[in-house]
Amino acid sequence: KKVDRTEPVGRAKNLMEEGSFDQLPVHNHGKIIGLIRRENINGVDPQRSVNEYIDKKVPKVSAVDSLGILLKSLQADRCVFVIHAGKITGLVHRSDMNKQGLRTYIYLWLAASEIGLAEKLKISYRTKEDWIGFIGAQSQEKVNRELAKSRKSCTDINPFEYADLSDLVNVVKRDKDKKIWSKLGFTEKEWNVKSRALVVLRHKIMHPVRTLVAKGEDVKKLADCNDFMMKLVSSLLS
Repeated sequence: KKVDRTEPVGRAKNLMEEGSFDQLPVHNHGKIIGLIRRENINGVDPQRSVNEYIDKKVPKVSAVDSLGILLKSLQADRCVFVIHAGKITGLVHRSDMNKQGLRTYIYLWLAASEIGLAEKLKISYRTKEDWIGFIGAQSQEKVNRELAKSRKSCTDINPFEYADLSDLVNVVKRDKDKKIWSKLGFTEKEWNVKSRALVVLRHKIMHPVRTLVAKGEDVKKLADCNDFMMKLVSSLLS
């Protein structure tokens, strides 16, 4: 949906109500020139021209920009224009960060983080006894129980395969001697804060009906987690 700059405000209001939008792109002879936002036309005479209420300072991102760049732009505004070949070709809203496509993308990066971290720890610890004390009692019970089952069936499974992401990050966090966080390129404080946020994000991703982004501060949290994942996976692969 979009509205011509010469149309009346009432037309824009009707289109917003029909589509449950809080803004509409405004065009001039087919070229997008800005947005008209609901909050800027509340109480305005419906006969006034859309041209009087155009917001032309909408953030823009390239169609080939990374998710990180998009998220940083969405921290400044609830929606951004997408540019391709020098033209505005689309619009991304904060609410789009809850769509399945993005959730799948983030899940794949979370999976890469978890797999890579598990492999790193398998190399760092020779036996289960070297690390199992760094995870919670319930997690220890689960690992030992599942390991016993695998041994009964004569299956050779590495104990880390029964650890959750929260267990893996806790091993790194609580082993003050190995300082694995430093080997991964993080300070101890940075690891403790950002790895905890990563576990929270994983829980949300694993529940498809949970909202990832509801307000502006959620965009920053998602952006920080995304940056952390990119750095972690890069470090694990190097």
